[in-house]
Amino acid sequence: MSRFVPSLFIAATAFVPNCNALQYDQWGAIYNFRSGGQYSTKSSSKTELTFPGVKFFISPGDSFDFVPSSGFSTRLEELEQNPLFLASPEEQAIVRGSDEDLAKWATSRLDHDHSTSSLQKHIAPRPNESLPGKVLTVDSEKFVVRAEHTAVICHALDQDAHLCHKLHKPMDITEVTVSPNGKPSKVWVACHYGEVDDGETICHVMNVGDLMFTTIDLGGRPAEYTTAKKLLRQKSNNE
Repeated sequence: MSRFVPSLFIAATAFVPNCNALQYDQWGAIYNFRSGGQYSTKSSSKTELTFPGVKFFISPGDSFDFVPSSGFSTRLEELEQNPLFLASPEEQAIVRGSDEDLAKWATSRLDHDHSTSSLQKHIAPRPNESLPGKVLTVDSEKFVVRAEHTAVICHALDQDAHLCHKLHKPMDITEVTVSPNGKPSKVWVACHYGEVDDGETICHVMNVGDLMFTTIDLGGRPAEYTTAKKLLRQKSNNE
């Protein structure tokens, strides 16, 4: 696969209609909104980033653990000047403010029933030390969450602005533990399934501070399973 050239960001996004398309560059590689390029950790195999004993490398260019101060993100300005990005406000938006403001935007897009479900927030953790530029070995892995159909992702562009958008394909998050200097740190690996045209799986290390919002029913299951369960019960009652 060809390597992404950061200077081509504006040209690469000039022909895409919404953030689902914006999430990938013209070669189908998943896009890192904070850095303006591909994730250095991108992989088509989940095990290459999560299986105990495997090694991976986070490039300093990913801006993995560095979130610019408010107003200092050059990516924010580029997105705000992209008319096609702003043409689909129901699918994506630049949301400013606190985590509460992000949750309100996610709630309005997920349309969950407050009487039977609640919003669940998942935020990529900050490691105990700087990890970019080091060869990291996975000590252990732990499942965090999987969204089967809909979820909202919010990418931290700076300390006061996030690019939030809906997902329409499955995505899951796995927490891995690495200990480059003998002390453990947590890193989250996101895997997207079927988002690009050829249905390829794309996984990458999530940037520190990026969020995923999902709906969980009061029984602890993803809300979409509750809906399916209700439909099956209705069908049974009608027979």
